[in-house]
Amino acid sequence: MYCNELDIPLKELTRFIDRSATVDLSALLAYGKGIAEKKLRNIQKGLRFIENAEREIALTEKHRQNHKTYSREMPQKFFRVAPYAQSFGKSESASEIMKLFFDFEYGTKDSYELLEYGFLCEHSPSGIRRYAFMELPERKASARSGVKVIPAGTYFCKRSEESQIEQARQIFAKQLKGAVSFLAIETDVFVAKYKIDAPPVNELRVISVSG
Repeated sequence: MYCNELDIPLKELTRFIDRSATVDLSALLAYGKGIAEKKLRNIQKGLRFIENAEREIALTEKHRQNHKTYSREMPQKFFRVAPYAQSFGKSESASEIMKLFFDFEYGTKDSYELLEYGFLCEHSPSGIRRYAFMELPERKASARSGVKVIPAGTYFCKRSEESQIEQARQIFAKQLKGAVSFLAIETDVFVAKYKIDAPPVNELRVISVSG
């Protein structure tokens, strides 16, 4: 009965029974409590992921039919990056990005987090540096090499079903007027409804930076 209530496999009951056929109920309850607490943490993580995804969908749906540029406030983010030598084009996909990070593992602690991946261009007087990126949780960023800190601030954005990161300066010419250096970021966004066989919806973001 206790095993059913605590969701403990019956095969593990023997761990709490000694040679005199005495059940250590206190230990059994403590073990069951640990199982329940772990499940509760996973449920809470799952709920946070759902709530974050719902908020992201609500934000992107505001601009669902908007082919113009718009602005949005973004928090500071941490990107693990890998240099990308050539220009970006339509052929890039999530699987190709993942190949660049084949040794990267989020781990169970991050499996419910809403983390971004995509492409990053750093524009400066010395030229353009291109990267593929995967976002890291802040707690893991300091322990990783090849991590870039992406500043918080007001980003100018535009949605598209094809890559436009190479045209960022032209698309945001008005917003970037006078900017010597800026970041261009392109990532998939959550939408309320999408066709399985259609290209993902991208959000192109830019922000001017000093340097």
